Formats: sequence, C-alpha cells, structure tokens
Amino acid sequence: MIIENFHVQPEVLFALAENSKFLYVPILAKFYIADSKFHILAGPQANIILEETGDDTKALGLDATFNAGYDINERFFVDARYSLELTNEISSDIEGADDVKARCNTFQVGIGYKF
Repeated sequence: MIIENFHVQPEVLFALAENSKFLYVPILAKFYIADSKFHILAGPQANIILEETGDDTKALGLDATFNAGYDINERFFVDARYSLELTNEISSDIEGADDVKARCNTFQVGIGYKF
C-alpha cells in the first residue's frame, strides 16, 4: 500500500475465448473512492496467446485496462473490466499488413475472492 486509498495490483488471469487460450498480465493502479468499498483500477496489461500462432499473428500484445469494482466484504468482490488492445495482432512482416489492423478488445464481469 503506497497511501491509504491507493494500491498497485499485479494480476495473472487465464481466459478462454471460443477455442483460444489467453494469459493476461495486468499491473493496475487501484484507487478506493473516499472511504467507500468502491474502487477503480487502470493500467497496462500484457496479453499472451497460449497457442501456436501462424507467421501472420503476434502472440504478445499490450492493452490499456480500466476497471470498476465493489468489495462485498474482506474476501469477496465484484467488478467489471474493459481492456482496449493497443497493438496490432497482425505481424508487420506480412506484405500489405500496414493496411490491416486486428485488435481484440475485451469486457469481463466477475466475482472474485482475495487470498
């Protein structure tokens, strides 16, 4: 804890989307709103495709992540998160790739448990 209402929160998240597996590694700044149980988070997030990708797709990307949440009690919380991919998933080594953009923005809602 840096100051009472501000924390740095690193995470590692595993995700399944259709038939693809991803690993997300955010490092978020967490700020509690006044003396409430509501909090907001924001920061960079690495996204890693855990499957073999072709020559035309990058396995590593960078997102900007934004989150809002509520602490139900000391251990349980609910939150909603939106991640905006900043990198292009199409490899720049492919001819004509400068004109093609592929990004995977994500939205998630969840219940969590703090250890």
